[in-house]
Amino acid sequence: MYKSEPNSALQKALLVLEAIVQDVRPLGVVDMAEELNVSRQTAHRVIRQLEQLGLLHKDPSRERYIPGTRLRTLAIKTISSV
Repeated sequence: MYKSEPNSALQKALLVLEAIVQDVRPLGVVDMAEELNVSRQTAHRVIRQLEQLGLLHKDPSRERYIPGTRLRTLAIKTISSV
């Protein structure tokens, strides 16, 4: 994981996605903010946008995130195209 402070919205989104797929447990907003060295508000905004795009899925009972259907589909298509 890259530890430098992300500058662009795209870089932040990619770092969130990388963290989600690399961790074995679902992550919450606080976990992501600490992992990426950004504010909770920034982490929440990025996560919410990724969730709206289907790239992340929130477990409502635990307030934690896992890869969404769209992200899993992209991963499978990427692997099958190689």
